Amino acid sequence: MSLTWEDGAQVPSKEIDLVFLRDFQESFTIVKQALENNIGFFYVLAGVPLLSCASALAGHQIPFLDWGMDFATLFAASTVIILAYKKLKPDFNAADVPVGSEMRIVAAGVSFSIRATLLAILFVVPGIWFATQACLACVYACLENCKEGESIKRSSALVKGHFMTVFTYAVFKPFLVWLGMVAIYLGVGFLVKMLGPDLSKMGEAIINGLMMFIGTIFQLAIFPILVRLYFKLKNSGDSVVSPIVPAAEVPSALHKIDDIKLNPRW
Repeated sequence: MSLTWEDGAQVPSKEIDLVFLRDFQESFTIVKQALENNIGFFYVLAGVPLLSCASALAGHQIPFLDWGMDFATLFAASTVIILAYKKLKPDFNAADVPVGSEMRIVAAGVSFSIRATLLAILFVVPGIWFATQACLACVYACLENCKEGESIKRSSALVKGHFMTVFTYAVFKPFLVWLGMVAIYLGVGFLVKMLGPDLSKMGEAIINGLMMFIGTIFQLAIFPILVRLYFKLKNSGDSVVSPIVPAAEVPSALHKIDDIKLNPRW
Protein backbone atom coordinates (compact mmCIF):
# COMPACT_ATOMS: atom_id res chain seq x y z
CA MET A 1 0.00 0.00 0.00
CA SER A 2 1.31 3.45 -0.90
CA LEU A 3 1.55 6.39 1.47
CA THR A 4 0.34 9.98 1.25
CA TRP A 5 0.54 13.04 3.51
CA GLU A 6 -2.51 14.69 5.02
CA ASP A 7 -2.08 17.58 7.47
CA GLY A 8 1.48 16.48 8.09
CA ALA A 9 0.50 12.91 8.96
CA GLN A 10 1.42 9.84 6.98
CA VAL A 11 -1.66 7.80 6.08
CA PRO A 12 -2.41 4.94 3.70
CA SER A 13 -3.86 5.85 0.29
CA LYS A 14 -6.16 3.85 -1.93
CA GLU A 15 -4.28 1.22 -3.89
CA ILE A 16 -5.57 0.07 -7.27
CA ASP A 17 -4.45 -2.39 -9.90
CA LEU A 18 -4.69 -2.34 -13.70
CA VAL A 19 -6.82 -5.08 -15.26
CA PHE A 20 -7.84 -3.96 -18.72
CA LEU A 21 -11.00 -5.97 -19.46
CA ARG A 22 -12.44 -5.39 -15.98
CA ASP A 23 -11.57 -1.69 -16.07
CA PHE A 24 -12.89 -1.32 -19.62
CA GLN A 25 -16.20 -2.89 -18.61
CA GLU A 26 -16.47 -0.52 -15.65
CA SER A 27 -15.74 2.37 -18.02
CA PHE A 28 -19.03 1.83 -19.83
CA THR A 29 -20.88 2.13 -16.53
CA ILE A 30 -19.16 5.46 -15.89
CA VAL A 31 -19.97 6.69 -19.42
CA LYS A 32 -23.60 5.63 -18.98
CA GLN A 33 -23.86 7.52 -15.70
CA ALA A 34 -22.14 10.59 -17.18
CA LEU A 35 -24.59 10.71 -20.10
CA GLU A 36 -27.56 10.18 -17.77
CA ASN A 37 -26.37 13.09 -15.65
CA ASN A 38 -25.95 15.24 -18.77
CA ILE A 39 -28.71 14.05 -21.06
CA GLY A 40 -28.00 16.83 -23.54
CA PHE A 41 -24.69 15.16 -24.42
CA PHE A 42 -26.53 11.91 -25.16
CA TYR A 43 -28.97 13.67 -27.49
CA VAL A 44 -26.08 15.24 -29.41
CA LEU A 45 -24.01 12.04 -29.57
CA ALA A 46 -27.03 10.04 -30.72
CA GLY A 47 -28.44 12.77 -32.94
CA VAL A 48 -25.37 13.28 -35.13
CA PRO A 49 -25.26 9.59 -36.26
CA LEU A 50 -29.01 9.72 -36.97
CA LEU A 51 -28.47 12.86 -39.03
CA SER A 52 -25.62 11.17 -40.88
CA CYS A 53 -27.79 8.13 -41.58
CA ALA A 54 -30.73 10.25 -42.79
CA SER A 55 -28.55 12.40 -45.05
CA ALA A 56 -26.92 9.31 -46.58
CA LEU A 57 -30.33 7.78 -47.32
CA ALA A 58 -31.43 11.07 -48.89
CA GLY A 59 -28.35 11.05 -51.11
CA HIS A 60 -26.98 14.32 -49.73
CA GLN A 61 -24.30 13.48 -47.20
CA ILE A 62 -23.63 16.41 -44.86
CA PRO A 63 -19.90 17.27 -44.82
CA PHE A 64 -17.75 17.41 -41.70
CA LEU A 65 -20.19 15.46 -39.51
CA ASP A 66 -17.31 13.27 -38.37
CA TRP A 67 -15.41 16.34 -37.20
CA GLY A 68 -18.48 17.59 -35.37
CA MET A 69 -18.83 14.21 -33.67
CA ASP A 70 -15.19 14.25 -32.59
CA PHE A 71 -15.64 17.74 -31.12
CA ALA A 72 -18.79 16.65 -29.24
CA THR A 73 -16.98 13.57 -27.92
CA LEU A 74 -14.08 15.59 -26.54
CA PHE A 75 -16.51 18.13 -25.08
CA ALA A 76 -18.42 15.35 -23.26
CA ALA A 77 -15.16 13.78 -22.06
CA SER A 78 -14.85 16.34 -19.25
CA THR A 79 -17.88 14.92 -17.46
CA VAL A 80 -16.58 11.37 -17.90
CA ILE A 81 -13.10 12.22 -16.62
CA ILE A 82 -14.38 14.03 -13.53
CA LEU A 83 -16.82 11.23 -12.70
CA ALA A 84 -14.14 8.57 -13.21
CA TYR A 85 -11.75 10.40 -10.89
CA LYS A 86 -14.51 10.85 -8.33
CA LYS A 87 -15.02 7.06 -8.34
CA LEU A 88 -11.37 6.54 -7.45
CA LYS A 89 -11.15 9.43 -4.98
CA PRO A 90 -14.58 9.90 -3.31
CA ASP A 91 -13.44 12.99 -1.37
CA PHE A 92 -12.55 14.78 -4.60
CA ASN A 93 -14.64 17.93 -5.11
CA ALA A 94 -15.59 18.31 -8.77
CA ALA A 95 -16.11 22.03 -8.14
CA ASP A 96 -12.32 22.35 -7.78
CA VAL A 97 -11.96 21.78 -11.53
CA PRO A 98 -11.77 25.26 -13.10
CA VAL A 99 -14.46 26.36 -15.53
CA GLY A 100 -13.66 25.69 -19.18
CA SER A 101 -12.38 22.14 -18.77
CA GLU A 102 -14.33 21.10 -21.88
CA MET A 103 -12.44 23.50 -24.15
CA ARG A 104 -9.11 22.60 -22.55
CA ILE A 105 -9.80 18.95 -23.36
CA VAL A 106 -10.80 19.82 -26.92
CA ALA A 107 -7.56 21.76 -27.40
CA ALA A 108 -5.44 18.99 -25.86
CA GLY A 109 -7.27 16.29 -27.82
CA VAL A 110 -6.91 18.08 -31.15
CA SER A 111 -3.23 18.79 -30.51
CA PHE A 112 -2.63 15.17 -29.51
CA SER A 113 -4.48 13.78 -32.55
CA ILE A 114 -2.71 16.01 -35.07
CA ARG A 115 0.76 15.29 -33.70
CA ALA A 116 0.18 11.55 -33.31
CA THR A 117 -1.33 11.25 -36.80
CA LEU A 118 1.46 13.20 -38.51
CA LEU A 119 4.15 11.21 -36.71
CA ALA A 120 2.39 7.92 -37.47
CA ILE A 121 2.12 8.79 -41.17
CA LEU A 122 5.74 9.86 -41.46
CA PHE A 123 7.27 7.41 -38.99
CA VAL A 124 5.17 4.70 -37.37
CA VAL A 125 7.35 4.05 -34.33
CA PRO A 126 7.66 7.75 -33.31
CA GLY A 127 3.89 8.03 -33.71
CA ILE A 128 3.35 5.13 -31.30
CA TRP A 129 5.92 6.56 -28.92
CA PHE A 130 4.23 9.98 -28.90
CA ALA A 131 0.73 8.48 -28.50
CA THR A 132 1.94 6.55 -25.45
CA GLN A 133 3.84 9.46 -23.89
CA ALA A 134 1.00 11.97 -24.39
CA CYS A 135 -2.03 9.72 -23.82
CA LEU A 136 -2.83 11.37 -20.46
CA ALA A 137 -2.91 14.90 -21.92
CA CYS A 138 -6.71 15.23 -21.80
CA VAL A 139 -6.78 14.08 -18.18
CA TYR A 140 -4.21 16.71 -17.25
CA ALA A 141 -6.09 19.35 -19.25
CA CYS A 142 -9.26 18.60 -17.31
CA LEU A 143 -8.07 17.92 -13.76
CA GLU A 144 -5.01 20.15 -13.59
CA ASN A 145 -6.11 23.15 -15.66
CA CYS A 146 -3.33 22.72 -18.24
CA LYS A 147 -3.14 24.15 -21.73
CA GLU A 148 -2.50 21.71 -24.55
CA GLY A 149 1.29 22.05 -24.61
CA GLU A 150 1.63 21.81 -20.84
CA SER A 151 -0.77 18.84 -20.66
CA ILE A 152 1.35 16.89 -23.15
CA LYS A 153 4.52 17.84 -21.28
CA ARG A 154 3.10 16.69 -17.94
CA SER A 155 1.78 13.48 -19.45
CA SER A 156 5.23 12.66 -20.82
CA ALA A 157 6.80 13.36 -17.42
CA LEU A 158 4.34 11.06 -15.65
CA VAL A 159 4.73 8.25 -18.18
CA LYS A 160 8.53 8.40 -18.01
CA GLY A 161 9.83 5.16 -16.54
CA HIS A 162 6.52 3.35 -17.12
CA PHE A 163 6.41 3.29 -20.92
CA MET A 164 5.59 -0.41 -21.40
CA THR A 165 2.88 -0.36 -18.74
CA VAL A 166 1.21 2.66 -20.36
CA PHE A 167 1.64 1.33 -23.90
CA THR A 168 0.17 -2.07 -23.02
CA TYR A 169 -2.73 -0.82 -20.91
CA ALA A 170 -3.75 2.41 -22.64
CA VAL A 171 -2.65 2.02 -26.27
CA PHE A 172 -2.12 -1.57 -27.41
CA LYS A 173 -5.10 -3.28 -25.73
CA PRO A 174 -7.63 -0.56 -26.69
CA PHE A 175 -6.24 -0.78 -30.24
CA LEU A 176 -6.91 -4.53 -30.31
CA VAL A 177 -10.51 -3.95 -29.19
CA TRP A 178 -10.89 -1.29 -31.88
CA LEU A 179 -9.55 -3.68 -34.52
CA GLY A 180 -12.15 -6.23 -33.43
CA MET A 181 -14.90 -3.64 -33.83
CA VAL A 182 -13.64 -2.69 -37.29
CA ALA A 183 -13.50 -6.35 -38.32
CA ILE A 184 -17.15 -6.82 -37.28
CA TYR A 185 -18.11 -3.61 -39.10
CA LEU A 186 -16.42 -4.74 -42.31
CA GLY A 187 -17.94 -8.21 -42.05
CA VAL A 188 -21.46 -6.89 -41.58
CA GLY A 189 -20.91 -4.37 -44.38
CA PHE A 190 -19.85 -7.17 -46.72
CA LEU A 191 -23.00 -9.15 -45.93
CA VAL A 192 -25.19 -6.08 -46.43
CA LYS A 193 -23.77 -5.53 -49.94
CA MET A 194 -25.07 -8.95 -50.91
CA LEU A 195 -28.68 -7.87 -50.29
CA GLY A 196 -29.03 -5.93 -53.52
CA PRO A 197 -28.59 -2.26 -54.53
CA ASP A 198 -31.61 -0.78 -52.72
CA LEU A 199 -31.31 -2.71 -49.48
CA SER A 200 -27.53 -2.38 -49.41
CA LYS A 201 -27.74 1.41 -49.62
CA MET A 202 -30.12 1.51 -46.67
CA GLY A 203 -28.10 -1.07 -44.77
CA GLU A 204 -24.81 0.77 -45.29
CA ALA A 205 -26.32 4.05 -44.09
CA ILE A 206 -27.67 2.39 -40.93
CA ILE A 207 -24.43 0.52 -40.26
CA ASN A 208 -22.33 3.65 -40.73
CA GLY A 209 -24.57 5.57 -38.34
CA LEU A 210 -24.39 2.81 -35.75
CA MET A 211 -20.62 2.58 -36.12
CA MET A 212 -20.31 6.34 -35.57
CA PHE A 213 -22.31 6.12 -32.35
CA ILE A 214 -20.58 2.95 -31.10
CA GLY A 215 -17.18 4.43 -31.93
CA THR A 216 -18.03 7.52 -29.90
CA ILE A 217 -19.06 5.49 -26.87
CA PHE A 218 -15.85 3.47 -27.26
CA GLN A 219 -13.78 6.66 -27.27
CA LEU A 220 -15.55 7.95 -24.16
CA ALA A 221 -14.95 4.60 -22.45
CA ILE A 222 -11.21 5.02 -22.93
CA PHE A 223 -11.13 8.12 -20.71
CA PRO A 224 -11.89 6.24 -17.44
CA ILE A 225 -9.08 3.86 -18.41
CA LEU A 226 -6.75 6.86 -18.73
CA VAL A 227 -7.98 8.32 -15.44
CA ARG A 228 -7.28 5.04 -13.67
CA LEU A 229 -3.79 4.93 -15.16
CA TYR A 230 -3.23 8.57 -14.19
CA PHE A 231 -4.34 7.83 -10.63
CA LYS A 232 -2.06 4.78 -10.44
CA LEU A 233 1.01 6.58 -11.76
CA LYS A 234 0.32 9.61 -9.56
CA ASN A 235 0.60 7.33 -6.56
CA SER A 236 4.02 6.19 -7.73
CA GLY A 237 5.47 9.44 -6.44
CA ASP A 238 6.92 10.49 -9.82
CA SER A 239 4.23 13.04 -10.66
CA VAL A 240 4.21 16.82 -10.96
CA VAL A 241 2.47 18.57 -8.05
CA SER A 242 -0.64 20.51 -9.03
CA PRO A 243 -3.20 22.59 -7.13
CA ILE A 244 -6.09 20.40 -8.30
CA VAL A 245 -4.80 16.86 -7.78
CA PRO A 246 -1.60 17.20 -5.74
CA ALA A 247 0.99 14.48 -5.76
CA ALA A 248 2.23 13.19 -2.44
CA GLU A 249 5.63 14.58 -1.49
CA VAL A 250 7.12 11.56 0.26
CA PRO A 251 10.52 9.91 0.13
CA SER A 252 10.87 7.95 -3.11
CA ALA A 253 12.10 4.88 -1.21
CA LEU A 254 8.69 4.65 0.44
CA HIS A 255 6.58 5.60 -2.54
CA LYS A 256 8.19 4.56 -5.81
CA ILE A 257 6.50 1.79 -7.81
CA ASP A 258 8.59 -0.31 -10.15
CA ASP A 259 7.13 -0.37 -13.66
CA ILE A 260 7.37 -4.17 -13.72
CA LYS A 261 5.27 -4.41 -10.55
CA LEU A 262 2.42 -2.38 -12.06
CA ASN A 263 1.67 -5.49 -14.14
CA PRO A 264 -1.33 -4.44 -16.27
CA ARG A 265 -3.42 -7.56 -16.95
CA TRP A 266 -6.27 -8.54 -19.23
